[in-house]
Amino acid sequence: MNKKTVATSILLVTLLMLPILGYVSAQTPAMPGVSVGNMFTYNITYFWNSTNPIDIVPFYLITQNQSTLQVTVQTVAGTTVGVATVWTYKNGTQQSSTEYDEVNGGITKTVLVYAGNLSAGDYLFPGATDLPFIINGTTIREYSGIFRQTNHIQINNTNLEGTLYSLLDQYFDKQTGILVEYYLMTVYSATPSQIVTQHLLLKDSNVWAVQSPSSSPSPTTASTPSPSPPSTTSTPSGTSPNTSTGSSPSETIYIVIIAAVTIVIVAALVLFSRRKPQGATTSNISTPS
Repeated sequence: MNKKTVATSILLVTLLMLPILGYVSAQTPAMPGVSVGNMFTYNITYFWNSTNPIDIVPFYLITQNQSTLQVTVQTVAGTTVGVATVWTYKNGTQQSSTEYDEVNGGITKTVLVYAGNLSAGDYLFPGATDLPFIINGTTIREYSGIFRQTNHIQINNTNLEGTLYSLLDQYFDKQTGILVEYYLMTVYSATPSQIVTQHLLLKDSNVWAVQSPSSSPSPTTASTPSPSPPSTTSTPSGTSPNTSTGSSPSETIYIVIIAAVTIVIVAALVLFSRRKPQGATTSNISTPS
């Protein structure tokens, strides 16, 4: 068997294994970028506006305005992050809770944690490509003198229960996937003349240094600030979302198996090519005297 036959056999083996590698790669989930013990603290501010001159600012907005939210990562198990949240109101009272955010399939009811190392054009939840959430852009943003690579996404909702309209305009850290800032603008069905906007801004973290920003204004009847415009960074059309963040154990096993099978086949082909054909004889060539 000649070298051309051996090379052809190797090529065939490789082509046969490519669908397996593609399947394994497609199943690699996006993983969290945070670790147990990571802490993030946010300033929370409310803005209120109404087209009805007799409306007054709801009491709960005054109570919750200028409060803080502390988020501590307690567990990281696979694609699920467990966080403890402590909401501290301006009057000193606190409200605590625990929540779990599944960052690959989007099984979550909050906007605090996403997968790490996502980029512009990626699905917000890489394991749930049926959800219409794609990252608008990745850009460098400054938060109180600290520059971080930041992902941006805007989500419009018109089908939420009790809500006429909702716009979520948010930024989250690319490396860790943690939320750094958002505007949530909501028009409730019960008060269609009023616009309520919640602004959440990262002010402190033990993951990277963050300086405390200046205090935010109280809710007034002034116009609600518009969310920041989307980043101009975009993914070229036709670019597939990047859902892989590294080799999973199952992918590594498949690669090792494929490599071993390929080596065995090549060795067998080489040994077979060196065997003498049956019936062949070896003649002695004598040296002339």
